[in-house]
Amino acid sequence: MRNVAGLNYKLNLSLSQCIPRRYLVEMEVEMEVFVVKENKKIIFDGYAYTVHHNLVSSLRWKCSNKISKKCPGILVTSKNYKNPTIEVEHSHAGDANLETVEKAKAEMLKRVSTFSTSTPSQIFAEVINQVPEQALTSFANEETTKRMLRRKKNKGNPKKPSCLSDLTINNEWAMYKDERFLIFDNGPESNERIIIFSLDEGLVHLSEADTWFCDGNFKLCPEFFMQLYVIRVKKYDKFITPIFCLLQNKTRSTYEEMFTAIFNKCSENNFYPDPKIMNMDFEQAVIQAAKSVFGEHLLIQGCFYHLCQSTHRKLQELGLQNKYNHDNVFSHYCSMIDGLAFLPVEKVIEGMKYLKSICAPDNTDILDYFYNTYVTGTHRKVGVLKFRRIKPLYPPE
Repeated sequence: MRNVAGLNYKLNLSLSQCIPRRYLVEMEVEMEVFVVKENKKIIFDGYAYTVHHNLVSSLRWKCSNKISKKCPGILVTSKNYKNPTIEVEHSHAGDANLETVEKAKAEMLKRVSTFSTSTPSQIFAEVINQVPEQALTSFANEETTKRMLRRKKNKGNPKKPSCLSDLTINNEWAMYKDERFLIFDNGPESNERIIIFSLDEGLVHLSEADTWFCDGNFKLCPEFFMQLYVIRVKKYDKFITPIFCLLQNKTRSTYEEMFTAIFNKCSENNFYPDPKIMNMDFEQAVIQAAKSVFGEHLLIQGCFYHLCQSTHRKLQELGLQNKYNHDNVFSHYCSMIDGLAFLPVEKVIEGMKYLKSICAPDNTDILDYFYNTYVTGTHRKVGVLKFRRIKPLYPPE
């Protein structure tokens, strides 16, 4: 054993089992220490240590179980964590999986600290799947680890605003990876706050598309906003979403400002959007705003899903919801009304006549609504015996 001090090798678990620990104090060898946190916590040979004293030329570490297990274990390393030597033995057994577990936790913390859309639960699942099975028993409770990740993620987040006037988006929060993502924000002082996100590539796809698919979602929007409004286009036989808008209101002025901001941002980059068709819901405010910004030539096409939604809302307004839920004949009849959308335009009137011919007396209200709104329109009195036909709000064509 007298020649051991002259050797230069890495100490591993098998070697430590062959050589009594008292000899390690005398050894000048390169040994591996896993640094969990600079100057605060390290792992060596199945034991965790926290810093005890920062000496002139070395670091003195105490066992992390000094309080919980009253362990007297002491380790000394150089300032750069080399040449670890045991000065005082531990009073408990080590854990061979400890370093594996700490490396996995460090990877989780690293991922959660980066700007990522992954949730702490997703990050936990991704990393834990790479951990060897024998090390899983050394892991802390799953919920405890996830709670640690949530605290770490929230620590790097901006303070939650109490109202929209407190909300500002800057620095990395305005970016996606290394690219600018926030393209428009009309500011905290606006009464109709609008925040729009898109990448330059998204603006290119938007400008190249003749048909836009627009939709507002009222359930997914964050606090203080009324809706998340998206614009989708078809690219390479797939639908992509190049535009995401957070809107405080759903007024015509809000939609006009939104479309204008998108158009202006495209123009700044020498992209010139000129949609010919817009698929959207049956909302006059957004329809009028789109035509105001892009021109009256714009063809507005309703979505069948939104058509069914509109019909269903009218059913509720007329007090027919309970009947719809429990009367199979009536619910089938309502489906036939919505089904007019699948007829060729020139056959819609004929289809409506058929529905009128089989309409039960107590079903006329819902049929009249559809007839006046989507098929022929209504009549307005312009004289004692004179009426003028008013075009339907959403004609079949």
